[in-house]
Amino acid sequence: MQNLLALPYELQIVLVAGYLGYKVSSGGRDKSYRAEDVLLQILTFGLIARSASLIIAPDLENIAAAAAISIGISVSTGAFWRGVIAQYAVRTVQFLRIYRDDHEPTAWASLTSARAKWTFIQVHVRDGRVLESVFATIPSQGRPSREITLNEDGVVLYVTAIYSAAGERTPQVIKGNDNDFIVTFIPRSEIQQIEVGWKK
Repeated sequence: MQNLLALPYELQIVLVAGYLGYKVSSGGRDKSYRAEDVLLQILTFGLIARSASLIIAPDLENIAAAAAISIGISVSTGAFWRGVIAQYAVRTVQFLRIYRDDHEPTAWASLTSARAKWTFIQVHVRDGRVLESVFATIPSQGRPSREITLNEDGVVLYVTAIYSAAGERTPQVIKGNDNDFIVTFIPRSEIQQIEVGWKK
């Protein structure tokens, strides 16, 4: 850390802004980048941000203001890359038949990053049951979280119905006696299959 603080402030701004842009563009995506790839992405976002900030405010002498502008530009660039440019880049190389995958590291990442509205999810667990969550039936008022949370360690959802191994459907109550919500965590180790209903 001392080595970083000893660098010229211009380089510090580039590195900090670049790192934040990199985190926004790749955060939540389980990608194993090599160290040099990470460094090049950080420098790219940082240099774009610092160059743009110098164009916007060329005579700015306040270091904190210059850093804030650079960070804002870098984070915005990272978000724009993740939300727009990356998808068009993937479509372009698929159209050109350079490769056929969507350039996500896993099928799970492809599923969770696709721009689609999810309508329901069914989680098949090891004991043969299927836990279902139909999002339209979950009240939004007073609910502390989204309809579903997906992570590498498992799934958190409001279970609206459970199907037994024999296929019998049992509706579930998701609101408790104190008007609180009942949420269920299913560890990854218990999940055999996941089915999702989605649309554009």
